[in-house]
Amino acid sequence: MSINYNIKLGTQPGMEIDCSMEHYVKVFAKETDKTLIECIGDILQDKNHVHLCLSGGLDSQFSLLYCLELGKTVTAYTYRSIWNGTICNAEDVYMAQHVSDINNVPLKIIDIDLSNFFTRNLHFNYGKQYANFSPQLAVHLHWLNILKS
Repeated sequence: MSINYNIKLGTQPGMEIDCSMEHYVKVFAKETDKTLIECIGDILQDKNHVHLCLSGGLDSQFSLLYCLELGKTVTAYTYRSIWNGTICNAEDVYMAQHVSDINNVPLKIIDIDLSNFFTRNLHFNYGKQYANFSPQLAVHLHWLNILKS
C-alpha cells in the first residue's frame, strides 16, 4: 500500500505540498504584469458578496480591505473558543470585532466548546482526514465545517 504525502491546494494555479521526508512546495502560478489587487479582482469578479474568515490578524485584515477596495459586500466570520466557560482566544475575537467595526462589516461569531470537542475526540477525525494531527488545526478545520453547514 502506497501512501500519498502530497497535498494539492486548489486548481492550477495552485500549490502542491509534499509532506514526506523530502518536504517541498511547488507553486503553479503564472507570471503576470497585473497588480495583486487586479489578480484578486479577477478571482472575485463573479462574486458580489464575499464571506470572509476574519481572525483579526494581518492576513485576514488584508483580505478584508482588498474585498472592500474591490467594492464587495462582505460578511465576516470568526470563532470564539471556549473551555469550561473561559474564552481562550479573547484577543483574536476582540481584534476581529474591532476590525469589522471600523470597516462597517457585519461579524458573525461562532462559539466552539473546546472541552466538548476534545472530550468527544473529534480532533482525531480531522487528523485522519487531512493527515495532520495538530489539535489546533483540527479546531480550525472544525470551524470551517461549521461554516459550510
